[in-house]
Amino acid sequence: MTTRPNHILQNTELAPRRKSSRLVKNSSALAPSQTPGPGTLNDTQTSSSPVVPSSHPAPDHKAPCKKRKRISTGTAKHLPNLGDLLPLTDIIRPDLLLLFIGLNPGISTSLTQHCYAHPSNHFYKLLHSSGLTTRRHTPVEDVTFPETYNYGFTNIIPRPTKDGSSLKREEYAEGAHVLEGKVARNKPLAVCCVGKGVWDGIYRTRHGQGLDKDGFRYGWQNDRMGICDDWEGAWVFVAASTSGLSASLRPHEKEAIWRPLGDWVEQQREQKTTADLKDSKKQRAVWAGRQQVMLT
Repeated sequence: MTTRPNHILQNTELAPRRKSSRLVKNSSALAPSQTPGPGTLNDTQTSSSPVVPSSHPAPDHKAPCKKRKRISTGTAKHLPNLGDLLPLTDIIRPDLLLLFIGLNPGISTSLTQHCYAHPSNHFYKLLHSSGLTTRRHTPVEDVTFPETYNYGFTNIIPRPTKDGSSLKREEYAEGAHVLEGKVARNKPLAVCCVGKGVWDGIYRTRHGQGLDKDGFRYGWQNDRMGICDDWEGAWVFVAASTSGLSASLRPHEKEAIWRPLGDWVEQQREQKTTADLKDSKKQRAVWAGRQQVMLT
């Protein structure tokens, strides 16, 4: 028996200009500001102590500047030819508990052939923090999810791109139709759209218009996917995007959006455990009755 989901809602010292004894009148203007990271507000933080210029000219040599290592799929000169990238193979089977639906494969995902593979993507981190997985997995473990958790993976659009800005409306429409058939054939109990944009593409194809910006809420939706003659369809949950490029929500806000899905999955597991125990007791009783008949 399944339960219907509930709807939710450095500080660095700046060296003075070489061979100059001019004092800085407003030293606070030189204090470095913190560049807003993903999910932070557009505010700046100034240094608690102003920068005071030295009375001596700067030396002829400059101190070496330590640079942060950046993990990238390539520079502008060495990006792979997007036309040579392969679509990502679905990880799917019938009767899944949950099917994750992404937008389309990125470059890292296409090159590695593993879901949500870019180092800046928070997908596996959010799965763990929301209770969907028992530990924090890595992308190479995606193929184990059907057996371990009864989860699957697919995308609305198969074509790999650097980001979603180059995707065309026709691709959304075609992908949404293919996706409906895929869900109808495999019949997962629920689907999770990883990002509002994924659900917006599906919704637009269904209703001829995009989501209402004021009326939209993350979480469980009223619609179902894959409805057919012999099946009522899969529940739809819309989660926050896990992409490192998505900075409209703070990390704790994303976790709050994902958490109800984790709670629902835990509830389903408890119900299945209870049902399995009842079936096991019933089966043992049947076998005990048969043995009694055989003895008499």
